[in-house]
Amino acid sequence: MVESYAVPAAMLARVLGQTDADTVGLLRMMLADAKEDLQVEPDETTLVARFWEPSSAWDRREAERRQVIELVCDVTVSNRDAWKTVLEAAGVRVETFGRRRLILQYQLVRKLLRGSRWAEQPIDQYLRRIPDTEIANVRVGGQKGRCISFDLDAFRLAYIGEDPSAQSEDRGF
Repeated sequence: MVESYAVPAAMLARVLGQTDADTVGLLRMMLADAKEDLQVEPDETTLVARFWEPSSAWDRREAERRQVIELVCDVTVSNRDAWKTVLEAAGVRVETFGRRRLILQYQLVRKLLRGSRWAEQPIDQYLRRIPDTEIANVRVGGQKGRCISFDLDAFRLAYIGEDPSAQSEDRGF
């Protein structure tokens, strides 16, 4: 919100001949009013939500991506390796043993963003805002490239809405 209101506040303050201190006060006043009027979803939340939307890059599988992540996390699902392969082809890697991580490979994940406002955006800047992220070069879906990694359980709780301890039922393709 600060980014959105800073330039208009600076322009208005300049036109009114205000000092720098007055400009800061004007910006605070504008932000206080905006907070009451708007509930703004963070960009990273909107971006992550876009990953779950249907797209041609997902090949119209029966299950949604968020459901597939849950299936891969459930050790009782008999075809979890097949689902894991499907996810990795879309640029999403789920590591469930040892250090539990969810990894997004930028080059592959970009295909899921075609036709959205995120298609040409530097998505790494937004995704780094998510707590406990790491940047690495990892092989996902047969391609080695720049990736961002998240704590799997925290990511699931915050962005998928599933309790990481909950178990999924077995599903086929």
